[in-house]
Amino acid sequence: MLAKRIAQKLATKDLKDRIRSFLNKYAARMPKENWDDEYGFNGPDPYELLFWEPGTFPNSRWSSGCYKPYTSKEGEEEHHDILSRIKLINDQI
Repeated sequence: MLAKRIAQKLATKDLKDRIRSFLNKYAARMPKENWDDEYGFNGPDPYELLFWEPGTFPNSRWSSGCYKPYTSKEGEEEHHDILSRIKLINDQI
């Protein structure tokens, strides 16, 4: 049981690192002078991913306009894979 919890924590940490990397590459941001916080995302979807906690599911869609370039298949696939991994983690709780 302890080994399973440790594995889940490691998977969660790895996924959160992956989310941060994804957001650094694909999250659309407002001009710096308009930032209200240290992130400056142009909408709620990236924040949903950034502050995701196990047991919850982020309301984030690639087509929301919060990610760029919208035409990036690589970005869309990465977004989809992140959401799939979140679901897997949540299903194990």
